[in-house]
Amino acid sequence: MTNLSEMWITIEKTVDTVRRLVENLERQDVNLQTRMAEKSRLRLEKYDSSSLKMCTPCPLPITIVATKYDEFQNFESEKRRHLCQFLRFLAYSYGANLMMYSSRMEQFPKLVKNMISHFAFGTVCPQGYITDHNKPMFIKCGFDNLEAIGIPPGSDNFMGASSPFNLWRESFISLWPQKTGNVDVEDTKKQDPMIDPVFKEPSIDNLVEIKRKELENHIRSKRDREAAEARAAERIAKINVR
Repeated sequence: MTNLSEMWITIEKTVDTVRRLVENLERQDVNLQTRMAEKSRLRLEKYDSSSLKMCTPCPLPITIVATKYDEFQNFESEKRRHLCQFLRFLAYSYGANLMMYSSRMEQFPKLVKNMISHFAFGTVCPQGYITDHNKPMFIKCGFDNLEAIGIPPGSDNFMGASSPFNLWRESFISLWPQKTGNVDVEDTKKQDPMIDPVFKEPSIDNLVEIKRKELENHIRSKRDREAAEARAAERIAKINVR
């Protein structure tokens, strides 16, 4: 939260990247889109229909972790309030959880660990609901609403925005103009720890490669099976016609 000149664009580009990855996977698996849509429906079931129409939920469950809370709490009250509004809107729009974090404050690591465990192993999601900008916010998906979030600062100046998301984006950028240089596609590739020699871990890298090949084999096998089933169904249909 101390790098506001890149915060919005970083979150937006990250979610856009997730969308593209999911879309690519859905093209490889005809049943995946149906399964993803059902899981999204369950995740967003607390949203009312009118609000949901104004949102663009991420196809995967995500958590926005707003870091550097130890420095954020020293911001002026108005700045903290506005920033919390923007974060709440982004989380609500993307169907995400929202939490604040600081590596320098001992109450946070356990909460983050529990949240990671929830996503990775299906353990119980941490409980809590904090929206006060004077406290470290913690809001699970579906527990916030647009009425409680309010309207973006200076929204009267951006009434020509094409959507609620663009309205909030323009309001944010008017307060904190965004630098895009550090989040360009090529820069993102350079910062990828998977290909950065600094983060090289042979045992983990080998395991990742094994899993990647297993996934490729599974996808290939599934395609072959579906193709064989389609050919068999076609032959049966021809026999029945005769």
